[in-house]
Amino acid sequence: VSWHQDSNYWGVESDRFVSAWLAVSPASEESGCIRLLPGSHRGPKMEHVDTWEKDNMLTRGQTIMGVDESKAVKLELQPGEIALFDYRLAHASHANQSNDRRIGIGIRYMPPTARQTLADWDCASLLRGNDIHGHFELEPEPSCDFDPLAVAMHQKADEVQRKIYYQGSTRGQAAE
Repeated sequence: VSWHQDSNYWGVESDRFVSAWLAVSPASEESGCIRLLPGSHRGPKMEHVDTWEKDNMLTRGQTIMGVDESKAVKLELQPGEIALFDYRLAHASHANQSNDRRIGIGIRYMPPTARQTLADWDCASLLRGNDIHGHFELEPEPSCDFDPLAVAMHQKADEVQRKIYYQGSTRGQAAE
């Protein structure tokens, strides 16, 4: 995963957006733990270049060029540990060189004041309180495994998210 800022292509406008990465398996230097560029969240968005590299896990291979690797900080985590960081923070990870998988769960936390700027529709789960802003359609609470309403919402969200990720690209979704 090349150097990137999630804020550059998620289309969510908010100054209070936190990305959480929960380690399910060890995230070590050998397995390709997240590397962070301290302070990069404080400045303007950094320029990203679409590289379309086939081995890059990002949709467009979007990359911040010229990052000084000597300033990067490794974020090694054990299963059950979680990293919280501003979604404007530049981060990357090397390829997994271990004999095991590196598995993590990415979670996004944002306030109801946040809004999607690159699509007419988006959805979110309300964790607490009331949403008086209505910028996101609230996801239904599943009543069972593979709840048809929840599955349909997920499919719609996935379709919209793909359009957001490829918006403005020269290749569009055909690059998948």
